[in-house]
Amino acid sequence: MPELRCEAVRWVNHEHFPGLVEVQFVDAAGRRWSLIDKSAIFTQLDELTPDSVYPVNVTVACVIQTAARSWPTTRS
Repeated sequence: MPELRCEAVRWVNHEHFPGLVEVQFVDAAGRRWSLIDKSAIFTQLDELTPDSVYPVNVTVACVIQTAARSWPTTRS
């Protein structure tokens, strides 16, 4: 399954179990997006806690529904 590289940027709250974390990524057009979900969604380990030093590199499993065009894998 493809994974989207993101950065966990902050701990949102711990009222839920596990706590909520905000992650961000930048799309191909340069727009920044945020996702907020349970910390376990973004890591298999207990790496994301209120005491973690942010930002933390994480990934999000995703499903590609359509591809508008092919993007080069390297830049020259």
